[in-house]
Formats: sequence, C-alpha cells, structure tokens
Amino acid sequence: MLGLPVRRKTGPELATGEAFRYLAEIPWAPPAILANRELGWRQLDERTVVVNTRVGGDRIAVRFVFNGTRIEQIVAERPRLEAGGAMTRWIGKYMDYALFNGMRMPARGEVRWELPEGPFTYWRGTITAAQVYG
Repeated sequence: MLGLPVRRKTGPELATGEAFRYLAEIPWAPPAILANRELGWRQLDERTVVVNTRVGGDRIAVRFVFNGTRIEQIVAERPRLEAGGAMTRWIGKYMDYALFNGMRMPARGEVRWELPEGPFTYWRGTITAAQVYG
C-alpha cells in the first residue's frame, strides 16, 4: 500500500496497546470520564490521578497529571513492541485548552516515548473541531 509496510498485530499485545491509547485519549472525550464505568480512578496526590481499566485478565493504568482542573499530561510504563516488549515510559502532553461544541478539551497534544537515547515524539496533533455522538 503506497510502498509503506503494514503491520498486522493481533492478540493481547494489540488489545493492550489499544487500551493504553484509549486511556490517553480521554482528555479528548470528556463524557468518557463520567460514563465509562469500566475505568478505575485513584488519587495519588493533589496533582496526580491513576486511571486504569481491565484488558483480558490484566489491569493497565496511566497517571493523569493535572494543572488545576486541566489534564496536563499522562504518564505510563508500557511495553514497547519495537523494543521487544520492554517496559518504556510513555508520555502524552495536552495543551491549549479551548471550548469545542460546549466541551473544554485540549486543542493540541503530543505523544512520546522516553528512550535511552532521548525522547522520541511520534505524534503531534491539533484539534480544530469536535462532535459528541450518542
């Protein structure tokens, strides 16, 4: 397909990766914070909350770091498939909160791996519009 390699993953590794991404995208889906009863929430300190969910027989978690009432970043130790499944720090940053369709959420974000050779940012995005369905 356009000369790009296509990876086809299945099984627990795919499910775990998708669950980590889901947790990291919660700042862009404010209704999920209240509506998803499968999420567990535990406050660590005045700025940090652990959010977890079940994947198969395991629970995975990310830490939400707040700046006031806004989620500033998520931090997780998660398996990195490109490193043979080695646990690697994974960070998502959320910036420039704005109102979208009546919901306050980040207008910009980025995601990176903290690698031994330094941070590797592999995604940056800007939200220009949002719609709630359902």
